[in-house]
Amino acid sequence: MTSEKLVSVLVHGAYHLPHFCRKPIEQLRRDGYVVLAPAHDGHGTSLDNSIADNMYVDDEKRIHETPLPHLHAGRESVLVCHSQRGIAGSAATAG
Repeated sequence: MTSEKLVSVLVHGAYHLPHFCRKPIEQLRRDGYVVLAPAHDGHGTSLDNSIADNMYVDDEKRIHETPLPHLHAGRESVLVCHSQRGIAGSAATAG
């Protein structure tokens, strides 16, 4: 592991927005970490049926792709998931 700090990926739960992670995001960034917090559908803010086709695999794909630019650049990351998104997050780390 290099002396660079880990890239932190914080994933909100099914009924939250990325804002849910605001306080830890702010603190980690003050401490010099790169923090990524991808948004996910399904938290009830859509006024139409646009989230009807949102599937677990969409969450998994988004979580998997979020840190890729940093990983390809040789960085290491840590993934912290809240609630239901922990299932998709676990699957996103496979392979």
